[in-house]
Amino acid sequence: FLSWKTMFEVANEYDVTIVSEIGYQNRCVVIVDNFYKDPDSVRDFCLSSPKYSREDKPWLVGGLCGTRVLVETPEVRECLKKTFTDFVSIKNLWLEEHNQEQWDKNWNRTNFMCNVMNDESMGKFPMLPHQDSFDVQYGAVIYLNTPEECAGGTDFYSYMGKTTLDVPKDGGLMMWQKNTEGITTEEWVKGKDNRWKVEFEAEMKYNRMVLYEASILHMQNWKEGMFPTYDRINQVFFL
Repeated sequence: FLSWKTMFEVANEYDVTIVSEIGYQNRCVVIVDNFYKDPDSVRDFCLSSPKYSREDKPWLVGGLCGTRVLVETPEVRECLKKTFTDFVSIKNLWLEEHNQEQWDKNWNRTNFMCNVMNDESMGKFPMLPHQDSFDVQYGAVIYLNTPEECAGGTDFYSYMGKTTLDVPKDGGLMMWQKNTEGITTEEWVKGKDNRWKVEFEAEMKYNRMVLYEASILHMQNWKEGMFPTYDRINQVFFL
């Protein structure tokens, strides 16, 4: 049995792609392929860990459509913080000035967290593109579905040309809904609102990490039929 520290080791060699000029604000996304040295162990750990619903732990699941894994382990921080720090330290890449105090604070509370969803849960609780909570500067996802299960990915949006909405950030998934000219979930799901534009699609690939500024509008790319008999499983970070 691998130790947790061994399990979360980053690969000795990985492939980095920087996607720039996303939207008129020229946002950037960092994509790292072959991220973990042993992604199978991380995937198995997620699948074997307890999964909490909104009814179990509303403070943890929030507006997520599905369940969430949370395992407290310092090994995630010990193994991954330096690599993530290297990426956020790239000069002239990010729109917002790096906040070191916030960065350290968020890493100090980072544990093993995964989102687990499927066609049924995503169909029952459709989501809107969103920004992450006010005390988070970066978000990241690591795809843990094996190649034959991969579908969709993560989309990055603009709303009426803006990739970030200047509204109060209270951490709620629909926190800006009342400020966007009355858009409703129903309008979004039925495709009636043409004020949204997908500026970039990060394709799901096994063991791929996607890092972005949390203020950019984003949402999982999902269509019915992508995950009918197995879950969509992603390790997530709010940094």
